[in-house]
Amino acid sequence: MNFSDIVDIGAARHPAHEAIRVGDRALDFAELRARSLKVTGLLLDAGVERGDTVGVVLCNALEFAEIAFGIMGAGAVFVPVNTRLAAAEMTYVLDHAEVTLIFHGEEFSPTIEQIRPNLPGVRGTYIVGSSCDAALAEAPAADSFTEMGPDEDCMIVYTSGTTGSPKGVVRSHSSGMWAASNFTTTFGHFPYGDDRFLYTIPLASIGFANIFCGCLFAGMTVELMYSFDSDEALRIIQEHKVTHTYFVPSMWRMILAADHARRDTSSLRVGIWGGERMDAALREAIIARFGGVLVGVFGMTEGAMSSARLGDDETRPRTCGRAAGYNQFRIVDDDGVEVPRGTVGEIINKSPTTLSRYFKDEKATRETLRNGWLHTGDLGSMDEEGYLSVVDRKKEMLISGGQNVYPAEIEQALKQHVAVAAAAVIGVADERWGEAGMAFVVPSGPTPPSAQELAEYTRTLLARYKVPKHWRFVDELPTNANGKVRKVQLREWAKRDA
Repeated sequence: MNFSDIVDIGAARHPAHEAIRVGDRALDFAELRARSLKVTGLLLDAGVERGDTVGVVLCNALEFAEIAFGIMGAGAVFVPVNTRLAAAEMTYVLDHAEVTLIFHGEEFSPTIEQIRPNLPGVRGTYIVGSSCDAALAEAPAADSFTEMGPDEDCMIVYTSGTTGSPKGVVRSHSSGMWAASNFTTTFGHFPYGDDRFLYTIPLASIGFANIFCGCLFAGMTVELMYSFDSDEALRIIQEHKVTHTYFVPSMWRMILAADHARRDTSSLRVGIWGGERMDAALREAIIARFGGVLVGVFGMTEGAMSSARLGDDETRPRTCGRAAGYNQFRIVDDDGVEVPRGTVGEIINKSPTTLSRYFKDEKATRETLRNGWLHTGDLGSMDEEGYLSVVDRKKEMLISGGQNVYPAEIEQALKQHVAVAAAAVIGVADERWGEAGMAFVVPSGPTPPSAQELAEYTRTLLARYKVPKHWRFVDELPTNANGKVRKVQLREWAKRDA
């Protein structure tokens, strides 16, 4: 098998069906297969061997898909790199992954040239739209994708590093296939017809395997955006009759704010959300504008993005649904013993979609994969009917005066204040309480609320011991490519201001 067989399957079933569209450029399944095999031929001709790692530094584009499938099709390991990383961060990922070749967009040429001396293992680079095109024109196309064992590596996706250094999450060809199939199983069968999925998050993430490839596996057309823009997203939904999409809650807010013209979005049947919590006011506003389209998902880079789904977001609005597809969940204590329903503990997940290991990190692998279960590091609970509620990250919980405090709960409370656009909370050392909360707040208007006003407001919603003792007002919160707040950077800010 080979994860790139997804392209073979699509080309065999419906070769002329449109697979991907970006603006006015499109590829049908037969064209995607042919172009992917060209990349496979180029790599084999260049001496790339089974198991070699190949990096890709590229924004969302048609070329991203064919390069990714071509790399895996050659038996090499695909390493997508977050394009928003600073030069030092990019160097870390490419060096740690031991990449031998790099495909990159022309806009990243200065960065690649700057860091190349620090990457002695890199034998060459291909600039997409330039040297890459010239090389592909000369290269022979492979006849087929390389046959791989199901447990052989196909990609290494680096975690977002919201709480520390990024880890290389290794996925096998089998895991990739299961993840793509899990997406279809979770959201139902899609006929080979008019269903179109608007894909707006970076392909250089686990979204490539879990969502993008899931759409192709299902025979959908992917409307791919170079980068997210709310006005453009609404235009595409209206003009291309988009039926499915995925937005993180912050994107949904931007969609609602941009929807002045009230575009025709009646074609939209499923609006998936995940990545961060969604407050009740936002959920109600989305349902009022778009109807009952919302489907919540829970997942992580190490597992399937559609690990749990709500199905009907109005049924259990405060949960993230039940286990979906091939997934099982349990809630356990620190000793790994399952706790009673309704009790908060660590969420663990069992599924064929999970990672094989962390690249060159045996300790983290042992800690995360135990007895066939993935220990997520998320705290949550499960009710009697199996509905899962996420409380917070286990590592982000702070203990103030002997009481467990969950930053996510405080953040949700702060976001309900009319003068707060965004908020994030971390734990900092406190002489009196051991630890105390520090809130970073982005005001919604030109005049920020006072710390006292927000503290008093929070006390009306939460216990006094949960109210942050320290406040910082900022223009924006640092986020990664998936829109998640980088709390490691907030901790650096807190140390700097101490």
